[in-house]
Amino acid sequence: LIVGWGAPVLGLQWFFGGHVVVRERELVLYAVAPVTAFFWVADALAITLGSWSLDARFLTGLSLGPLPLEEAVFFLATTLMVVQGALLFIRVAERLSGPSL
Repeated sequence: LIVGWGAPVLGLQWFFGGHVVVRERELVLYAVAPVTAFFWVADALAITLGSWSLDARFLTGLSLGPLPLEEAVFFLATTLMVVQGALLFIRVAERLSGPSL
């Protein structure tokens, strides 16, 4: 399900701006890694403390500690979409604005 909604967005970003993402991969990594790690820790803590639970019928059973794989993939995919989308938007805006005076 996550792949179904995330793949089209990530695919379009890579189709039109993959060269930018690859060129600026270090920036993308520095933006994605801490945010994703924060969400993983926060979600694992919330699950452990019983703030919310997930229906086992919709989980693969694979996990990273208390964090189900589906949750980990969701937060990684969401963060990638936001960071890559922001990066591509900024780079297009820079190209359209032309040289500054």
